[in-house]
Amino acid sequence: MKRERNIDELTPKQRLFAQEYLVDLNATQAAIRAGYSRKTARKIGQENLTKPDIQAVVDEALEARAERTRVTADKVVTELAKLDFSDLREVASWGSFGLTWKDSENLTGEAAACVQEINYKHEVRYDQNGYRVETGTMKMKLHDKKGALKMLGEHLGIFGANNPDVAKLADTFMSGVHTVKSMQVEDLSE
Repeated sequence: MKRERNIDELTPKQRLFAQEYLVDLNATQAAIRAGYSRKTARKIGQENLTKPDIQAVVDEALEARAERTRVTADKVVTELAKLDFSDLREVASWGSFGLTWKDSENLTGEAAACVQEINYKHEVRYDQNGYRVETGTMKMKLHDKKGALKMLGEHLGIFGANNPDVAKLADTFMSGVHTVKSMQVEDLSE
């Protein structure tokens, strides 16, 4: 049976380390903020995370946070996936007629989650004949799709030297670059 850990079982410095670690999950910075030497903070931080009493207190606090906030790894990955696989056509349409933003009431939850910011600027001016002219400019900024893809790819282990698919893709890309470099282009303009 797992023994429940109590934060009171830790030394004051260990207790502070555990609390500070929960701020950003950075052991080195937590050690520094807890009062350990900057010089040894990285080593001490890692050592502290291997101590069963400290690890148990941190784990319990993380579980309590997840329960309290209802934020899980699955929810985070789902949100990243929304950004990763978003499609601008879900929030706007364009063509020879110009660009039209879709009304927010018509957006799906996934499409709305991809919108980071909307700015609307309304201007009133008068033309040379004294007529009132009103114009509006709307800008929409979506969340960073490339950054979200990178985060999700790293989480899933897609990127990295140890992934054979990535190595194969890199080899294919590099052979393609080599092929393009060695290709000769004929002048067809006669």
